Amino acid sequence: MPRLSPNCRLPLTAAATMFSREAYNPLFYIQKATNAHIPSSTESSSSFSDACKLFDEMYDLGVVSATSIIGTFSKKQQHKEAIYLFTRMLSNNIRPTEFTFGTVMHSSSLLKDLNIGKQLHACTIKMGLNSNVFVGSASLDLYSKLSTIEEANRVFEDTRQPNVVSYTTLISGYLKNERFEDALWLFKVMPERNVVSWNAMISGFSQTGFNEEAVNLFIQIVVTGFRPGTKY
Repeated sequence: MPRLSPNCRLPLTAAATMFSREAYNPLFYIQKATNAHIPSSTESSSSFSDACKLFDEMYDLGVVSATSIIGTFSKKQQHKEAIYLFTRMLSNNIRPTEFTFGTVMHSSSLLKDLNIGKQLHACTIKMGLNSNVFVGSASLDLYSKLSTIEEANRVFEDTRQPNVVSYTTLISGYLKNERFEDALWLFKVMPERNVVSWNAMISGFSQTGFNEEAVNLFIQIVVTGFRPGTKY
C-alpha cells in the first residue's frame, strides 16, 4: 500500500496534518468547512458515514481505493464530502497521487473555495507533483477561475509537457481577462487543438464583442477541414 515515505512525510504533514495549533493548520480549516455541510438526504448521509468508516476502520485501505471513493463523491457533486475524505486520507498517512489531487482540486474549484485550492496546491508542491500535467491542469482551472491570470500562467509554466486541456484552460483564462493577443498567440502555438479549444476561442471573442475575429476563426475551421484530434 502506497504510504508517505520518510522524505516527504514531514513536508506533507507540516503542510496539511501535523501543526499543533489549529490557527495554522490547513487541515483544520478544510475540516471546519466540510463539517458545516449536512448531506441533504438520508441516503447521502448514510453513504458518507459508510465512507468515513472505511477510512477509519480499513487498516489496509490503499491509495487507489481511497481515491476511487473520493472520486465517487466528487462525481455526485458532493464536493465538501470529497475534500473532507481527502483530509482523512492524509490523517491515515496514505500518500495521494496526481489523480487524487486532480479530483479534490476540481472539487475546490466547483466550491469556489480558493483558500482550500491553494492549500491543496501547496501540498502538491511539497510532494513534487505540481509539474504533473493532470495536477497542473486542475490547478490552472482553479486559478484561472478564482484568482489572477498571473497565478494561472505561473502554474502553466511549471507544468511539464502541458496537454490540450492545459492550453485550453489558460486560453479561456486569457479571454476571461480580455487578454486577446495572449490567447491568440497561445492558440497558434499549442501543439494540438480539439473542438473544445476552438469553441473556447470562438465563444471568447464573440462574447466580448469581437465578432469579426470569431467569424474568422470559424472560417478557419471550415477551410482547414478541422476534425477533433487534429494536430498542427
